Order: sequence, then C-alpha cells, then structure tokens
Amino acid sequence: MYESYEISGKLAYLLGVPDAIIEKERPMAYYAAKLADNKHAVIVRCLSQLRNLCLNHREPDIDLTASALVATLRQFGVHFSAKGNTERQIIQINRLLSDRIYPCQAIFPSHLDWQAVRALFLMPNGMKVGGVRAAQKIYRANRKFYPYQVYLNWKPRPVGNLLFNDRHIMPLLSRRDTPPNNHGLFIQREVDHFIQGGKHTIIVVDCENSDPYKMRGALYRFPEKQILKILLLDGEHSNAAWRLLKNYTAIPVEYIPVKSLNKRKSLVDFVLISTVYQAFYKDKIDSFILFASDSDYWALVSHMLEARFLLMLEQERTSVKLKQTLELNGIRYCCIEDSDESKDLKFDAVVQILQGTIRGYSIDPRKLLQEALSLARTTLSPAEREEFLQKYFSDGRLNTIIEDGKICFQVG
Repeated sequence: MYESYEISGKLAYLLGVPDAIIEKERPMAYYAAKLADNKHAVIVRCLSQLRNLCLNHREPDIDLTASALVATLRQFGVHFSAKGNTERQIIQINRLLSDRIYPCQAIFPSHLDWQAVRALFLMPNGMKVGGVRAAQKIYRANRKFYPYQVYLNWKPRPVGNLLFNDRHIMPLLSRRDTPPNNHGLFIQREVDHFIQGGKHTIIVVDCENSDPYKMRGALYRFPEKQILKILLLDGEHSNAAWRLLKNYTAIPVEYIPVKSLNKRKSLVDFVLISTVYQAFYKDKIDSFILFASDSDYWALVSHMLEARFLLMLEQERTSVKLKQTLELNGIRYCCIEDSDESKDLKFDAVVQILQGTIRGYSIDPRKLLQEALSLARTTLSPAEREEFLQKYFSDGRLNTIIEDGKICFQVG
C-alpha cells in the first residue's frame, strides 16, 4: 500500500519532534528540510519545543536564557521572556503560538480542515494557570500516548503513533467543530481566542471604510465583558448609523469625530494610527480589533510588532492581494458579512432619518384654515378661529391615515 507522509511530516516538524528522531525518519526528514527555510514554521517549531521543555520540567521555576531556541526566536523578532515561573512560561508560549500558527496555514494543502490542524497547537484554556495545570496533568499521566512524547491538543489513547504517516493522523483532522455554513460561530471562535491571547483589548473602527450594520452583526457574538471599549473614528460624510451603535452593545463606545482640513482628503486614517500608537504606548493596550477594509493600515499592523491585531474585513471591499499579504505575514483577519442581527440598527437608522425628513414638511394651520374658509365661502371671527384651531389642530387632534400607500391627514 502506498503511504503518504506530507501532513504527518510537516506536523512532526511544527510540533517539535526532536532533530535526532527526524533525521532517522526519511519521509519526516524530507519535509523538515523543506520547512527549515520557512520563517513561520521555524518560529512555531521553537515555541512547540519550548513548551515541551516546560511541560516536562518538574521545578516551579525555569530558566531558558541560555536556550538556542530562545535565541532563534529573538533573531526572528519574537519577544520572549526566558526566565520565570514554569506555568507562566507555558502561558506565554501558548499566547505566542496562538498568534504565530496562523501563517502556517499556507504550508498545508487547501483541502485540509485548517481549524482542526490549528487546534492541535492550542492548549485548552491555555491562557490561565488552571488550564495549564489540567493539560500538564493529562500530558504527564499519558505521555506514552503522545507521538514522540511531544505535546499536542488531543484526548490521549492507545491508537498508535499519530505521526507515523498521514493515514494515522487524518482521522484527527477530519472533524469539524464549526458547521461550514455557520460563519457567525467561526467569527465568535476567532475573536474569543484572540482576546484570550492578550491582556487588554479594544476595538478601533475606521467609520469611513466600514459598514455599521455589518459591524453590528459581528458585535452580536463578541464577548463584551472582555473588551475595554470601542473607538469610532468618524469622518464628516460617513453613515449616521455610527452614532446609534452605542445603543446595541454593553461595551463602552467613544465616538471621535474627525474634521478634514481639505474636503478631498480625509484625516481619519492618520488620527486612527495616532490613536492606536497612544493606546499601545501610553494606555498599555496590547490587542486591537481593527474594523477597516483598505490597505492604508498595512504599515501600522506590519510595523507594530509587539502589538496584536485582528482585522475585521468586508469581503467586497478587500482585495485578494491584501488577504494574501496578511496571511503571509501571520496577521489574523476575519471577513464579516450582513446578518439578521443588524436589522434592528437598520430600522433605527431609517426611523431617525425619516423623523428628520418629516420635520421638513411643516403645515401652517392658520394658513390652511384661511384657504378652507375661502373654499367654503364663509368667515370666522378671531375668537372663532382660535376655537376652531384649538378643537381640530391641537396636540393629538390631527390624525394620519394610509390611503393607496400614502400618508394622509384627517381633521376631526
């Protein structure tokens, strides 16, 4: 029987199977050699190996300062605190893995369920000490069931070496925790995991390049208690619905109007970048969920390497090139779309506009009365006119009816 080793070989490299084992397994060595020149794959391998070291470390503290793995990470610009409490080190590694695993999607065939692949690297509840202790307990008690004793997220049981070949690992990758058509649940899972990987998260919105109704639909699934605030940076000619958004979320909303010096050039993008810099360096915000669908912010997310970004993009406004660039550089994004949850905001926005429009159609009851008296060929004294106006035109006396699809007024 012909056996395939592509998936298992690549996973073995990324999960941190030791070099000595890889060198003895020819198929595994072949794919390891191909990934050795891939920056993102090397980073994930180093993080996986460091996590394996920590999980097997029996002391409460660990010093990784002299580790070549840490030196490699720093060479690639990954900030890593190499000394401290062992459990806290595992949390740090889990956080970095959750961010750095994303660009490795390009390594695997497109037909593979990427969410299932990624899940292998994510420790359940791994951003908290309790989750680390639970995972460590399971790992140590069942170490012989983990392939080559490297950690991965699965329920250990005696089914053989998962990384022996593709036939062994594929059953673990064939599951789908999210139904393929449930896009909202996919966004919820992505946002939840992004927030868990950081300390302080805010939402920043370029109102000129975002749709308030699609954002409302996305916000419906956001963990409101874990997001500090929403900053809405709005130009002079964007959608009025942005001012209503605060009524549809428990997250504090700060509306920031941005005036232009030149009608042909908006300053929203410049103010947004400045706001993010201030939030990061002054307010110690480390995680940003950015609603903006153009490439103007590529410079921001690609140069603030110590900050974490999750971009919420609109499919029809986002180029394929931008998505490819984000994926190659390991920057997370989700595509948001219209949903039923946005209907209430749409209705309120339309009602607000209609109220403003209807106020423009004013009726002068005295002038209307004079025209009616002329057509009736009669007159009323000033006192009688006031009595008539009070009787038929005072508050609540002028009724509206619908006739042939049009709004009409009814007196009396």
